[in-house]
Amino acid sequence: MKNLKSLPLLILLCLLATCNRKLEIASISGDYKADFSSKEEDRQLVQLLVNAFAAVDEKKMSHLISFVHPDMGLYVDLKSHRSLKDLEADIQNPDSFINIYFTSTEKLRKQTGDPGQKSVHDVLKNSRHVKIHFLVDQPDMVEADLDLVDNPEDNFRLNNPAFTRQNGEWYLYRLF
Repeated sequence: MKNLKSLPLLILLCLLATCNRKLEIASISGDYKADFSSKEEDRQLVQLLVNAFAAVDEKKMSHLISFVHPDMGLYVDLKSHRSLKDLEADIQNPDSFINIYFTSTEKLRKQTGDPGQKSVHDVLKNSRHVKIHFLVDQPDMVEADLDLVDNPEDNFRLNNPAFTRQNGEWYLYRLF
């Protein structure tokens, strides 16, 4: 196992162009078990993650399409894989899993009957700081552990997003 690398980056990221609310990346670190990391690759992965956060924050799930490799598809949660074609169809349906789970606490609570449910949108909306810890077992597959600094009680609501590198480009492979 390679030494633990830490990238002491403090990046302020505005998720809403018309809003003063900012999500601050509190820290970025990683366990690099494969021949992987350069600061540039870390920046690319962070930017991809920030773009995905912005799509959820703006409730514009169609923006996710450009972050997904056409042949790989996307896991919208730990077990539910979508081809790019299926993902596009789901995004068009306002009552699909991806639209409800990621953008609508009200619909999610109604669908599950659980008043304690929160959409990913609302979890991120209530967060100001997130720590990202990259887990690299293979050079072309990276997982990120997200830690919500301000509301750690909601960490369990987020999956670890995953990324895949295809032909030298990074893509989102699993949503948070």
